[in-house]
Amino acid sequence: MKDREIMLKYAEGPLTKPAGSLAFITQNDQTQQLDILFSKNEPVYHINYSQITDADWVDERTTSAKNKSVLGRAAAGGLVLGPLGAIVGGMSGAGQKQINKVSRYLIICYQAKSGESSRISFVDESGLNLGMFSFVNTLKKKIAQERSEEDLNIEL
Repeated sequence: MKDREIMLKYAEGPLTKPAGSLAFITQNDQTQQLDILFSKNEPVYHINYSQITDADWVDERTTSAKNKSVLGRAAAGGLVLGPLGAIVGGMSGAGQKQINKVSRYLIICYQAKSGESSRISFVDESGLNLGMFSFVNTLKKKIAQERSEEDLNIEL
């Protein structure tokens, strides 16, 4: 099976990277790890599949208001309909318009080597990274498989 990879921005977690740093996250099936790479000149961070307790994506929707451009609408109206169009276009530019933004987060919960529960998150601010769904679903299957194998190795 081919390793799955996704490119997102680092949001928060235990790494000393600034938020917004571009990260390549790979499901490395050969080593049974999640590999996180920020740059070719930097070390690769690893989280073993057996350490991962959960992984999911979450959408955050924000709405903000932005002023309409009175001058831009007046100019466009003037070009189309002359002076009367400029007046009507300028009047239609009064007020605000709503801007909706979707940020999609990948959140990975895992057990750190210290034994503490920890998490790391990455963000796709465009909201268009459709590969995140299959990436997370595949990772969840690997986590479940890892847990079922652990359950079979019970010693009495």
